[in-house]
Amino acid sequence: MVCRRGEWGRRHGGRVGSLSTRGVWKIDNRRRRDRRVLAEHQAIAERLRANPEAVRALAVDNLARWSKEYGSRRRPGWLVRWEDLLAGPPDHLLDMLNAETEEAIRLRRSSPFLGILTFKERLEILKTIDPELAKAVEAFKT
Repeated sequence: MVCRRGEWGRRHGGRVGSLSTRGVWKIDNRRRRDRRVLAEHQAIAERLRANPEAVRALAVDNLARWSKEYGSRRRPGWLVRWEDLLAGPPDHLLDMLNAETEEAIRLRRSSPFLGILTFKERLEILKTIDPELAKAVEAFKT
């Protein structure tokens, strides 16, 4: 999918075959984000093993708050699935936090575990996944 000069298909108006260069970057960014989110959830899984009551309580509180926003409307599938996982056996929840299946990737994009990791912890994870982006975040934060 690279043109003769080694660049993404500029000579076709930014398109190579049926995939635009913008589309390629979107796919790459999503993969990078998914790797980062997986690493964060693996750290959350460790916290869950160490302190299951506190981690579950925070996630349940987040889900309850989000659920209220839907009122009498039908709640989305991801919200119901997280509620089921949090109410079920810890092993199933831990498996989902660490899994690389399509369902796990989709669920982690709507994670109820906000507030478990600190900014510093998330930045350390980012440094291992994407050092260049971590430097940009540090520069922005200071």
